[in-house]
Amino acid sequence: MSSPAVDAVLATPAPAAAARTDVARAFAPASVGNVAVGFDILGHSMGEAGDRAEVRRL
Repeated sequence: MSSPAVDAVLATPAPAAAARTDVARAFAPASVGNVAVGFDILGHSMGEAGDRAEVRRL
């Protein structure tokens, strides 16, 4: 006996989900550690600090 939730998981994927992507990008935001007084506040004032990665299918 199956439930509607299981049927939804086993259904055919939507065309958008099955589309092939040649580029994947990821961003990991930098963390703010409590190094000393004031340095954690300096870290919060910086925008977009972190690591970026991009991979391409050949």
